[in-house]
Amino acid sequence: MFQKNILIALLSIGSILLGYSYAHEWYGMLESEVQYWGYLSEALGLILLILILPRFKGVILTKVILFIGLIINIPPIILWFIFHGYRITDAPPTISDQFIAHWAFSVPHVILVAMCVYLLKLIKWNPASRLQFLFAFLLTGLSLYLLAYVLRFVSIFLN
Repeated sequence: MFQKNILIALLSIGSILLGYSYAHEWYGMLESEVQYWGYLSEALGLILLILILPRFKGVILTKVILFIGLIINIPPIILWFIFHGYRITDAPPTISDQFIAHWAFSVPHVILVAMCVYLLKLIKWNPASRLQFLFAFLLTGLSLYLLAYVLRFVSIFLN
């Protein structure tokens, strides 16, 4: 139990930091979809931090969030390998701070995916029904979508 909570806390912090790096353009000017991915990653990390508090016993919700975290980290892994050696910023070529992609930037995503898989296997869950899991999955997806937009607008006002 204690080990699981520590791992979830580490995963949460990693997800928030990784999402922050994308949402706040640490890699140069990026597509808006990449920034939304960063906000979503931050939101997932925040929700997981809340779920490890003693008052919350959301096993189904925790598994849903871990599954979403697993799924959203697969495309960045693939894309870092595809664009290895290429300039990935949207800035004009005259700007001197052109960011060149490297496969090593996929390593944090690989670590997060491995932690998600391990935690999904570690958390015991006996679902009452598949409909309950589907409902939790859809409700969580909608909530994360809305929370990502809220984080986006908050960051706009803070900049």
